Amino acid sequence: MIIISSQGHMTSTKNLKELHRFAKRLGLKKEMFVPASDHITFGFYSVNSPKKRKEAIKSGAKLAGGEEFVLSLFTTPKLENMNR
Repeated sequence: MIIISSQGHMTSTKNLKELHRFAKRLGLKKEMFVPASDHITFGFYSVNSPKKRKEAIKSGAKLAGGEEFVLSLFTTPKLENMNR
C-alpha cells in the first residue's frame, strides 16, 4: 500500500518497487526520492506540490496523519533494498 502524509512524505508499506512504480505513474522525478540512511529508516518521495499530493490520493495512495504514518512504518516488515 502507498501512504502519503499531509506533509508530502510518500512511501510504501510493501516495497520500494511498488513505490517507484507509483511515483513514475504520477510523473515524479527520481530526484524527489529520499533514500534510507543512518537517520531515516525508510526511503520516501518528498511530494511538495499540493496538486501532486491530491493526485496521489486520487490514484490510490492512503492519506495518513503524522502519527498514523509513523505507526504504519513500524508495523510493516523491514523493506528490502531500501535505497533503490
